[in-house]
Amino acid sequence: MILTLKAWDVTYNIDHDRLRKSNGVKYLVNHLQERLGRTSIPDSGQKLEELFIKLRRYPGEAFSTWASRVMKAYKNVKRALARVKKDTRQDVETPKSKARSVEEDTSPQRSSA
Repeated sequence: MILTLKAWDVTYNIDHDRLRKSNGVKYLVNHLQERLGRTSIPDSGQKLEELFIKLRRYPGEAFSTWASRVMKAYKNVKRALARVKKDTRQDVETPKSKARSVEEDTSPQRSSA
């Protein structure tokens, strides 16, 4: 794999020890996707549009060929939505969990006597 242009530029701080491991390629792809990829929400919207609006069966196209394209589009949607779910878990903490943590920090300690 040869990196060019922006892909080369964003790998200046990559962890070379992680690259040498058996899952190094996956690490590199994730690193590039995080730095260069589209944000997860617009990407998932595009994938949903491709599946539900743009995907059509061409005249004379075999059903099996069309079904393969549908499955590929569906897998792309699943992957994009999983990325949204992962991103939102990392970025957002629910107000209830924040309130609970504040409540726990400020609540008086009971001693068992």
